[in-house]
Amino acid sequence: MEPLFSEAGDPEDEPSARPLNDEPFGAELEELSVYEPSFPARVAAFLRFAPIIELVRAARHREWPADTYDVVTLALAAIDMVVARQGLDLEATRGDVITALGELAYRATPEHPRAEHQEVGAFVVDALLNRAGREGPFRYVTSDYATEAGGHRRRQVPFSLLIEHDDAARDENVLRATPDAINALVGGLEFDVEDEQVATELILERQLARNAFGSARKSAERSHA
Repeated sequence: MEPLFSEAGDPEDEPSARPLNDEPFGAELEELSVYEPSFPARVAAFLRFAPIIELVRAARHREWPADTYDVVTLALAAIDMVVARQGLDLEATRGDVITALGELAYRATPEHPRAEHQEVGAFVVDALLNRAGREGPFRYVTSDYATEAGGHRRRQVPFSLLIEHDDAARDENVLRATPDAINALVGGLEFDVEDEQVATELILERQLARNAFGSARKSAERSHA
């Protein structure tokens, strides 16, 4: 896919201006919040849920019966588990999360085979890692109407949710949640989704809530390093 924008996120071509008074509903359109400068960022934040929705659709084409597993809950549980261990000595691995999700799948359908439960766990984790896209960022194209000329331009929104990180001390890969995943999916769209400091503070808050005081202290030290 050819990049639509420069690294800073600006379009390579200026948007074409089209005065609103030339449109049949120009007066009504002027009242829409879509023209506010903050609107594109709100759209980008909302898009962090898109891979989860696509996960739901993909689950319907699996061999297990439709609506058997709540993959949305499993996806958020996976991110929560990664966040709870992020930055600590025993960060979660892909295998750790698959095992945990497999246990949740078993509790939902104990009459189903264990192999299916593990398959469900792997399906959810690999979707969050975007393994189908070779673990590259998810990419969506949005419309931006908040232009000075009153026109329209397209913006590309790339982001990741979970990534694999090489832990040299343990000689294995561990999973980490990105600021996009933490701020949007854990924080509930309340923050700038790309703000790494806010994401770190949310990790600290989560670890304190679990009474993991020693773990939280390490996270705090990392955030101020």
